[in-house]
Amino acid sequence: QRTAINPDNWQAWTTPADTRTPFSLAFDRYMDVGAGRRLIRILDDQGAAVPGTVETDGLNWSFTPDNPWRRRDYILDVDPELEDISGNTMGAAFDAGAGTMGQVDEALELTFRPE
Repeated sequence: QRTAINPDNWQAWTTPADTRTPFSLAFDRYMDVGAGRRLIRILDDQGAAVPGTVETDGLNWSFTPDNPWRRRDYILDVDPELEDISGNTMGAAFDAGAGTMGQVDEALELTFRPE
């Protein structure tokens, strides 16, 4: 893989409220498993980390909350340091020359609401 990570190419499945059904992502490439465990998280509508369990095999990522989802906004928070297995990030391909790709310094935040 020789291109920057583009979250627009990911697929997400939201989850029903009042269940502990996992929120799931499918990536378009294999991500670094350790980075996926550390750098992707779910936040509540107050910005606090939601307690739960992350499962990932590099190509898929899921989060099962400790308590049932509520009918409110949650945020999928992805740190810009997330890497695929080739070392590409959301800001640049691993082997991109200096100044050739945009820098991504802020986390990606996507909002979803269980219904």
